[in-house]
Amino acid sequence: RIQDGIYPPGKKLSTQKISDELNISRTPVIAAINRLIAAGFAESIPNRGTIVIPLTRQKIWDILQTRLMMETFAVDFAIKNVPFCSQTLSEMESISLEMHKVSNHDYTSANYLDNRFHNLFISLTGNDQLIRLFNDNWGIGIVYYMYRQLGYPLTNMAAAFEEHAMWVTLLREKNRE
Repeated sequence: RIQDGIYPPGKKLSTQKISDELNISRTPVIAAINRLIAAGFAESIPNRGTIVIPLTRQKIWDILQTRLMMETFAVDFAIKNVPFCSQTLSEMESISLEMHKVSNHDYTSANYLDNRFHNLFISLTGNDQLIRLFNDNWGIGIVYYMYRQLGYPLTNMAAAFEEHAMWVTLLREKNRE
């Protein structure tokens, strides 16, 4: 909901209100908010509650650089495991085709597909710790968050969407370059 702009910077995160909206108990909401605080996306302020913090240039840069490091690290391991993961590769290929069908301002669907694609790529490493770190980093979501906030059309990402199909081809060919 932060990524989707439902909870913009400065918005107070009320555990009761969120649990009512999602029709779940407060316990998982409290756990999620604590994870947001730990990840630096929310801040607990005494006598004010927990609020969504604004993303600074530095925070965005750090998130994107961390994503780049993890994905670069994953390449050799992913290539090594490709022969054992044909279903994962097929799903990545399907996602790369589906991305072209997303409408110009459907940031939620594009984010979901892109996130799923990159999570599948990272899963090819077989490294559970890397998978957890990648998911906690929010590296994919930050792009769609910025596009949504600025109102950019997804056609600006056409080249990036094309690269996903290339990733699948390069993985099948075991081409690390």
